[in-house]
Amino acid sequence: MRIYLACPYTHDKAVIRKLRFVTVTRIAASLVAQGHQVFSPITHSHPMVEHGKEDLSHDFGYWVPMNHGMIDWSNAVYVLMMPGWDCSAGVKDEIEYARRTGKKVRGIPTTGKAVEM
Repeated sequence: MRIYLACPYTHDKAVIRKLRFVTVTRIAASLVAQGHQVFSPITHSHPMVEHGKEDLSHDFGYWVPMNHGMIDWSNAVYVLMMPGWDCSAGVKDEIEYARRTGKKVRGIPTTGKAVEM
């Protein structure tokens, strides 16, 4: 299965962004180990923002075109239900776009199996 793995990211504190990056990357790796193809926008974009061009943004709005394209590629959107997921503007956008385009949306706790949302 091709999975788009959403999670909250944007935060004023760099340490929180880093924690979110590490957590979602571990979950993405676990899903890959189970045989899935996974796109995690945070796993893929955080290193580019931290080590790439200075004009790249942490803000989800900057990444919307890429994220929507990858949701189009996916069979389902999984939402990592870590603290802040339910009030994240980026996650809300990803869920809404996924539903508009007919993708299944599942919540996935930081430990445990995915559940329908």
